Amino acid sequence: MFVSGVPRRELPKTDAGTRRLALPSAVGREVERHLAEFGLTGDDLLFADSRTGTTPTITVRRRVWNNARRDAGVDCTFHDLRHHAGTLTASADASIRESMARLGHASPRAALRYQHAAEHRDVEVASSIDRLIPGSA
Repeated sequence: MFVSGVPRRELPKTDAGTRRLALPSAVGREVERHLAEFGLTGDDLLFADSRTGTTPTITVRRRVWNNARRDAGVDCTFHDLRHHAGTLTASADASIRESMARLGHASPRAALRYQHAAEHRDVEVASSIDRLIPGSA
């Protein structure tokens, strides 16, 4: 991002956006591969504008995302990934507070906006309820 022509890093919208996050092992392996491939260490941005080394502008992010999804044959928006992450987090039995921490949300309302019902979870929830009703299992 540029302010008055000077490149700078863009900070998250809220303090909740700055956090340490445990990654699923499959994602962690890809992040490690990316870091090694681009020689990134320390305070380097995981994804940066290759021309400036700063936070990519929306135009750069959109161009890179559109190229990547076209190459992968995927039809979704970049923001759809947040919704998917929120749904996976809820499906992994995270509490609202845990979802807020993982997704960097400052309010339960924001965290709930990114959680969607998953069909397979409905069967798991019904099964869990069965275990709570004496004599039903």
